[in-house]
Amino acid sequence: MSPLCSQNFLELKSMKAGKPDAEPGYSDENDCMNKCLSKCNCQAYSYHKAEKGDNNFTCWTWFKDLNNIQEQYDRGRDLKVRVPLSAIASVKRKCEICGTTIIPYPLSTGPNCGDKMYFRFHCDDSISQLMFEAPDGAYYRVTGIDEELQKFSIDVGNADCTAIESMGNYMQQHNQSWPFHVIGRCDANRSNIILGSSFEGTRFAEVEIGWAKPSEPLCNSLDECNDWQHSTCSSATNGMKRCLCSKSFWWDPKTVSCIPASTKKGRSLYLVLLGVIAASVIILCASFFL
Repeated sequence: MSPLCSQNFLELKSMKAGKPDAEPGYSDENDCMNKCLSKCNCQAYSYHKAEKGDNNFTCWTWFKDLNNIQEQYDRGRDLKVRVPLSAIASVKRKCEICGTTIIPYPLSTGPNCGDKMYFRFHCDDSISQLMFEAPDGAYYRVTGIDEELQKFSIDVGNADCTAIESMGNYMQQHNQSWPFHVIGRCDANRSNIILGSSFEGTRFAEVEIGWAKPSEPLCNSLDECNDWQHSTCSSATNGMKRCLCSKSFWWDPKTVSCIPASTKKGRSLYLVLLGVIAASVIILCASFFL
């Protein structure tokens, strides 16, 4: 859902979308882009060389809501989707979007975004796919990220499930911090089939991996803490510099932000009250039975 007359486009590769308005004869992609920009209800455009003819180009535009979108589609086209600037201009702590995948903090695709402890992700620009790097150096396609539940899934294909499940053990044996853990069991024999896409009919094993809640962000200077309000770059108990919360604030790893200490006290009182009520109910029930 694009904002009215946004001037920004997000490029998605090898895409399929609903029926476009096709117009041949455009010799310049800028003409195609300007055609879309000139209409506030233009949602996306695609400039592509036709299958027939050496110099035959078509400008596809979409003036209605995009539907039936599929990525990694066989013979798909590069699609320029109209989006607000906030969707493609990331702040320092967030990494750039990879294809259609938004990468939440603390997951990292480079040294300048996310948390370096979680730097195990790479964006393959040629296919706009997010990849996860295992400790053994193997790469797996990320099929989805659930920021709320702090987990993501990877396509392991016919890989050895034992190697996937032992990722955490490998890192612990080498005394390296490893913020990821396999959720459930990897079962390559129980594969999934994606219907209605370019992967239709192909089987793959999918593994869910969770990530640990992040500590305060690492920093070297005060300006590196600008993305975290109510924090300052100071030395933590282990000597490392982090964006530590100011007085009367505390670090909430769930929201990855510094929140008022009164909020924490309120939560504590709520938990105490809940415990008292539960204990009272148990005592009354026990007395009734006795």
